[in-house]
Amino acid sequence: MIKGKANVVLDGQWGSTGKGKLIGYLALRHDIAAVSCDFMSNAGHTFVGDDGNKMVTCQLPTSLVNRDAMLLINPGAAITVKRLLQEVEENGVSDRLFIHPHVAVITQDDRDHEAKVLSRISSTLKGCGGSNSRKIMRVAQLAKDTPELARWISDTTNITHSTLEAGGTILVEGAQGFDLSLNHGHRYPYVTSRDVTTMSILNNAGIPPAYLGDVYGCLRTMPIRVGHMYDKDGNKIGDSGPYYADHTELTWDEVTMMSGSPVSLIEKTTVTQKVRRVFTFSKTQLNRFIRICRPTKLFMNFINYINAGDMGKRAFGELSGESQNFVWNLDGSLHDYCQQHKIPEVGIDLIGTGPKDSEMIEVAI
Repeated sequence: MIKGKANVVLDGQWGSTGKGKLIGYLALRHDIAAVSCDFMSNAGHTFVGDDGNKMVTCQLPTSLVNRDAMLLINPGAAITVKRLLQEVEENGVSDRLFIHPHVAVITQDDRDHEAKVLSRISSTLKGCGGSNSRKIMRVAQLAKDTPELARWISDTTNITHSTLEAGGTILVEGAQGFDLSLNHGHRYPYVTSRDVTTMSILNNAGIPPAYLGDVYGCLRTMPIRVGHMYDKDGNKIGDSGPYYADHTELTWDEVTMMSGSPVSLIEKTTVTQKVRRVFTFSKTQLNRFIRICRPTKLFMNFINYINAGDMGKRAFGELSGESQNFVWNLDGSLHDYCQQHKIPEVGIDLIGTGPKDSEMIEVAI
């Protein structure tokens, strides 16, 4: 992580790559003065300590685990007030939280509107798109007009710039995934209500490109999409979207069997508890992300889905031959792609081997 700069973390696939794991890992090992996020309540972010305690947030940045960092909710965010107040109380961060006055507040009307129009794409229906649309029409309820938030209202953009001008390091947390981007995602309308790119995340925080430091791209060995939506009779009423030609959709039983895991690896979404769809790795998907978002470092999570025996490993040389070959093959492909397109070379820098904080490998190969 580059000191004195704004370092960005974002998801390079469809979400749920383990951004919370990486962000917590970085936040606990670097001197971070402030963290900025543009979260909405349609995505959960999970960090698991080595003691097994799990922290899940939708509105607060995961970097709150660094107790010295200011927590900035920037104007690109949208808040469900009840959820935010719950997270503030649970994590005891009231004295270091700052909320930009132009943050949108999600209302029941937003959720009701989405329920009528977005079920067809298996949306989370948390009101985020509805809130964004009202903000565009200049009729949104804002944080500055919400009494429950009054104690935390402050110009987070000014705090960000003052911190950077003083040489402080900032971590900027992005939510959801690049391929869910409104304008740059894989396939409209199976996208979220905004863009998820390096520059859109910087823009929401009010940070100019000159302050950009490292860009951490989060990936998983077997990317996921949210599950389809079904009615009470089991009929599909909402499709979560297509996938790339070099993907193969798998069942969780197949993933469990391929990895050799003694227990089922089935996953459900953090917010809606739908069973996720799961796919083989796509180099096409990764290449699009590299070209548009230009990460400087890559985090590959869920290496234990390649070989369950790699769960919890802490050194690259301890990984199975299958997992090492997966990383070597991907690094070679990235080398060729970056050279072909005259992009600064990037490779796998960190590997997640399990949910806990220290179940991480810093790669030196």
